[in-house]
Amino acid sequence: MKTIYLLLSLCLCILFIQPTQAQTDVGAGGDIQLGLKFSPVFSYSRIDNSSPDYDISRGGTGTKFAFGLVADLPFGANYYFSTGLIYLPKGAKIDYTNKTTGESGTEKYKTHYLQVPLTIKLRTNEIAESISGYAQLGTAVDFKINDDTGGDKFIVEKFFFMDVSLVVGGGIMYDLPFGNTIGLGIMYQRGLINAARDGQDIRLKKDLLVLDATFYF
Repeated sequence: MKTIYLLLSLCLCILFIQPTQAQTDVGAGGDIQLGLKFSPVFSYSRIDNSSPDYDISRGGTGTKFAFGLVADLPFGANYYFSTGLIYLPKGAKIDYTNKTTGESGTEKYKTHYLQVPLTIKLRTNEIAESISGYAQLGTAVDFKINDDTGGDKFIVEKFFFMDVSLVVGGGIMYDLPFGNTIGLGIMYQRGLINAARDGQDIRLKKDLLVLDATFYF
């Protein structure tokens, strides 16, 4: 929790202590846009089971909330390099059945990351008054800050210290009359590496469906 409070405080300091620098002219590409993002996140796992002792499968979808600071840096007309620092929790539910005894159960995991998105955002011209569309493509690198493995959990005993995902998304940008912008979109993040370390012989990749809501200053 201390990490969450620290990140939230950092975002607020950047946005409110130096508001006049939130948009800085960089020439023909336009302005750098800084924003505060708050997003519901639906997470689920893809599991490849090689355990000789257990039948193991995905147990369901978890719902979490992500937030953080985003920055869109222009490098041409309507082209942006979009990055940031996002607090991102991911959940995982795993069903298992012992092949010998028939004993079954579900293990639930919570893993907390700091995510650095590395994407290209293509923004359209206005499709309606003050409204434009955008498409987003790239990768995201997540650095683990905490998880709840251990205790009596044995399917996954440890998660890898980082995760990497393919990012695809799109949405709309609405320019407010007083100079700010609201971004609303949907993003799919497909896990590319095995997140499970130690425990049963499985490969686990985490996928996310993210509903993006961003207020740009």
